[in-house]
Amino acid sequence: MGEKVVASSMAKRKSVLDWASPINSALGVVAGAKHPYRLVLVDEKGKFKGILSARRILEILLGKRGRAIREGKGLKAILSEPIRMVIDESHQVFTTETSASTVLKFMVENMAGYVIIVDASNNYVGIIEEVDLLQRCRGMRLGIEVRKFMKPNVCVTPLSSTILEAAEMMLNERVRRLPLVTDGKVAGIVTISDVVRHIFSRTERLEALNTNGRLEDLLSEPIEGICRREVIACREEIDIGDAIEIALEKDISGLVVMNDLGELKGIISRIDMIVGLARSIGADTLVGMMK
Repeated sequence: MGEKVVASSMAKRKSVLDWASPINSALGVVAGAKHPYRLVLVDEKGKFKGILSARRILEILLGKRGRAIREGKGLKAILSEPIRMVIDESHQVFTTETSASTVLKFMVENMAGYVIIVDASNNYVGIIEEVDLLQRCRGMRLGIEVRKFMKPNVCVTPLSSTILEAAEMMLNERVRRLPLVTDGKVAGIVTISDVVRHIFSRTERLEALNTNGRLEDLLSEPIEGICRREVIACREEIDIGDAIEIALEKDISGLVVMNDLGELKGIISRIDMIVGLARSIGADTLVGMMK
């Protein structure tokens, strides 16, 4: 790939939803088997309208944003609201003729996990996500250790936390995952998507919900009930290329970095990996090396 390659050739149509659908429909998609973190929203004509992430859904349901929507309404009423009332307007939008190099540079400079590709009439063409770029980087070994670009200061929570406590920490700290620590060792991990799936499992039958029900009442259970105890991790001295392979093979958005004693050393996400590669060898060079 070179500078002449346009971004539209890398874009994929996935996780698309009509913005007139109820919030519960979005909750069901995010909680489904493919569990996408973000949904692309279009109108009835296929025009791009915005993005709805798992974080945004959780913020709305917990009243962290869009308080007016939640005020005086129970959980059932909130889930019945149309998505267009709560979407995030995306400024990460590029036209089909934008070069792949320009898109990659934008993602690196802004630590952006995705960009949207539209045509000249704002019709949705596709989305480029960090995982799509990493798929094109498979097999690269550049002698760049994970420790160089991992985040060493990690938000953690005790294994004794409730789901609500963990959810609020992820929203307040703006992180997508929390290692669970006990006796100084990593004992599990929980993500925003895990919380959203739990919520959907409790609200799947809307007719059974109390009109005045509160989400907080559904999140009072111990985090241990929804966390994953088997933590997929890597060591800080491995090559970023090896970390990419692990993340793609296991289909996860970030790796916990631990030593042989199970002690937490950091976290490296998919966008951290992309940024690490691009800053080490240059965005233009990286685009040229992508398969």
